[in-house]
Amino acid sequence: MPRKKKKVEYEKLHMVSKTANVLVIAAIALLLINSIMLVLLREQVMQEINASGVQVTPSSLALMGLMWLIIAFFSWSLNRTIKEKESRIAMWELFILSFVALLSGRLESGVLLLIASVIYLVKTKNIKKMVRRRKR
Repeated sequence: MPRKKKKVEYEKLHMVSKTANVLVIAAIALLLINSIMLVLLREQVMQEINASGVQVTPSSLALMGLMWLIIAFFSWSLNRTIKEKESRIAMWELFILSFVALLSGRLESGVLLLIASVIYLVKTKNIKKMVRRRKR
């Protein structure tokens, strides 16, 4: 009976990593859509922002879109590293990258990355506990 319980625990942890993976993919999709739209429509966005009283240039909007594109690329590469190697360093890097996304103005993507990184970190902690139990 204890073997079946351990197998069920491992399957639950595997499902948790799938959930975190879906959250990261959703955050990447939002970052890509927002960056592409900002770069393509920067003139219209600039006019709307200037109408509100804040002065921006098209080049600053293009740089912001490029920054969101870079965040999306790094989060994709970190998610791939986490899936393949389950590296805790990559999980902490994803955690830090979520704050960078939050500070760059992408609240929804930053929150999704933050939740996913916390899920990944908690998952690895639980796996280490399971390995210790098996050694006993």
